[in-house]
Amino acid sequence: MISKEIFCNIISLIQEQDKINSEVGEALEKVCDSWVMFGLKDNYKKALDLLLKEIIDDDFGTISWWLYENVDKKIFEKEKLIADLKTVEDLYDFLIKQRRIKCKKQE
Repeated sequence: MISKEIFCNIISLIQEQDKINSEVGEALEKVCDSWVMFGLKDNYKKALDLLLKEIIDDDFGTISWWLYENVDKKIFEKEKLIADLKTVEDLYDFLIKQRRIKCKKQE
C-alpha cells in the first residue's frame, strides 16, 4: 500500500512536470510551423501511471481521469453523488475506500 503523503507527492510531481511540458510545448510552438505537445510520448510517465494504477488498485482509471480531464471532479452512481474529489487527498481517500469495498466483495 502507498501512504497518502507519498501518493500526494507523486501526483504533485506529475502535475508540476505536466506544467513544465506544457510551457516547453508553448515555447516550441513559437519557432515551429505547427502545434507542439511536448512530453506526449514520455515513457517514464506511462510507467509511473501504470505503477500508480497497480499500487492503488485503480481498475477504472480514476487517477488518470482526475489528472487529465478538465471537468468537475465528481463521481456519480445512479445520479447520486458518491464522491467530490476536489483535492488529491480526496482522490486518495476515495481510491482507498473503493479498494476496501472491492476486497470485502472478494471475501
